[in-house]
Amino acid sequence: MGASFNQNDTHFFMHMFVTFCGNVRIIIITNTDKDMAKEIDIEKVLYPKKDILVTDKEGTITATIVDAEIDAIKCTFNYDGCVQLDTDEYAFITLSVDNLYKLIQLIEKAEKKYDKQFKKEGL
Repeated sequence: MGASFNQNDTHFFMHMFVTFCGNVRIIIITNTDKDMAKEIDIEKVLYPKKDILVTDKEGTITATIVDAEIDAIKCTFNYDGCVQLDTDEYAFITLSVDNLYKLIQLIEKAEKKYDKQFKKEGL
């Protein structure tokens, strides 16, 4: 799982991947000094706008989540207490418990955002 390298090498090395319930982290070791290890959320690196609600020009609220296999899934919220997952690009998706909790949070936030949007419009 880890990579071997010369202890005198001063470059950054991708030392190991660690997976916890679908959350993948990359640990980078500098100069083999474990005190200098830096943890990077690879999901945030690959998909910096993940888990963020976005309203398009038509007023539709969407977000992108990242499943347990680090696939980006577009989510559409239609002000009905539900979420539509665009899985056209995949044969299957793998959602962790964390993904499911995040989807619930995003549905609740989208509903509140729609409430404000329609209240502002007087509907």
